[in-house]
Amino acid sequence: MIFHQPANSVGNYNYNATVYTADEYAPHFHKNPEVLLVLEGAVEVTVSGTSVTPAAGQAVLVLPNQIHAFKADADSSVWVAVFSEEFVPKFINDIKGRQGSTPLFTPPAAVWQLVLDEMVNKECDRMMKKACLYALCAAYEREVTWQSRADKSDFLVGDLLDWLACHYTENVTLKGAAVQFGYEYHYFSHLLSRQYNINFRRLLNQYRVEAAVHLLESTDWSITDIALKSGFQTIRSFNHVFREYTGKSPREYREGEL
Repeated sequence: MIFHQPANSVGNYNYNATVYTADEYAPHFHKNPEVLLVLEGAVEVTVSGTSVTPAAGQAVLVLPNQIHAFKADADSSVWVAVFSEEFVPKFINDIKGRQGSTPLFTPPAAVWQLVLDEMVNKECDRMMKKACLYALCAAYEREVTWQSRADKSDFLVGDLLDWLACHYTENVTLKGAAVQFGYEYHYFSHLLSRQYNINFRRLLNQYRVEAAVHLLESTDWSITDIALKSGFQTIRSFNHVFREYTGKSPREYREGEL
């Protein structure tokens, strides 16, 4: 099952980075770009159906809303950073409507060392993050062959994610979203099912559950208030959906966080 990551689909200089060892991520997508640097060993990465196996010293760039997955074996280590478009706005603008011939590239030694020193091995400030990420994107842009992106569904899904981020607390429907964007309901439904193997209700619930998780962790609001603030209409539906996504009830999740 392909899943969406709402936390990696928001802007305002959103950034997170992790080093993975002997780990794997199932197919997923998000609005923010992602870069993977292989520190040791080799990693299996699939991006929009293209499979590559970068070795140490190589990298992979995932563009907005591309479905991707990776698997690092026991001897491998990979640094993964997801960053919102504000970090590299010129790059994002330059590649609109285009995609690289491959997600794989080899950063120059100077760029690699800069990223290791400033981002992988320590936490740097926003200005240095921008410098490092621009250097990586520039290295990718120079190395690959660019081609038009024939399938425009990534852009439409990106617009839909932006809209959901603003309206998930409301009583929204796929038909309402289709009207909002000027498309037929059946086209919208087919797009999500064919391209992303996900339906509108599941996307909507992912936003709502993520909002609920944040409120459970950061406030002492009642379960009822959190359910309503997250867009759920009833406590029953909140409990059912929350358990489906997290394996716990909202109360069990909160108690586990204490």
